[in-house]
Amino acid sequence: MPNFAFAGLLDGGWRDLAFEYFRDGISVHWLLKGGPVEPSVAILKYRSGASVPRHRHVGLETIVVLEGTQSDENGDYPVGSVILNPVG
Repeated sequence: MPNFAFAGLLDGGWRDLAFEYFRDGISVHWLLKGGPVEPSVAILKYRSGASVPRHRHVGLETIVVLEGTQSDENGDYPVGSVILNPVG
């Protein structure tokens, strides 16, 4: 797996990246775009109130909250939270 240089991303540098449409209310910047079984690493930017329907992952899903709040059926996660969702 490639080694990423994340310096600057955690202190707001992600705001300067080029984002593209992902789904309604959500844009994406791909750091690594894998395939069906290869890992992907992306920064998702949500408009207020946007959401993703419940879905499955073939690998570990790791979420780092850079701004705002991430919410799911287990609760709300503020800036700085790291959420690990197991396979499935």
